[in-house]
Amino acid sequence: MKTVSIAMCVAAYLLSAVILALYPQKKRNLLKSAGEPVFAITRNASPLFFLVIAVAFLVITLVLLRSFGVMIDAIFCACAVLSLELISRDRIASVLAGVYKNALIVDGKCILFSEILSLPTLAYEEDSDVCTLKIVTKKEGAFFISFENSEERRSAVEKILECAPFLKPEK
Repeated sequence: MKTVSIAMCVAAYLLSAVILALYPQKKRNLLKSAGEPVFAITRNASPLFFLVIAVAFLVITLVLLRSFGVMIDAIFCACAVLSLELISRDRIASVLAGVYKNALIVDGKCILFSEILSLPTLAYEEDSDVCTLKIVTKKEGAFFISFENSEERRSAVEKILECAPFLKPEK
């Protein structure tokens, strides 16, 4: 039983190292698919990024030092690895948040303009204090993204419509 837990910890360490090593490559791939930056959206990268990395490795080390049973060890190791994957995705999306030539990166998502079906609220909005934008996509359906203020939203929408004129509402 102890050898199974040790093997899981070694696998968790290796997966964690791979996730962290691939961070720059994931960032480059996202930038490559998004295209040239057009407009930056205000997002603060989580200050917990480095803390989560440290805690994930600490959890794996604790499992290595004191086994809690094979199933619990597997759960702890899986949670540590998944937390690293999630925090790295969140960090990349926060750092790169903005409107790009081919996509919108915001709230942990890279939304290609080709995947967007419509921006329905643009057709009927009149309020100048609106700080959200409804997006309808092929894969994820409808969801809202929020902006720091109405000016940032207006500028982002303007840039999105410049990059993807087919999203302009019909009058």
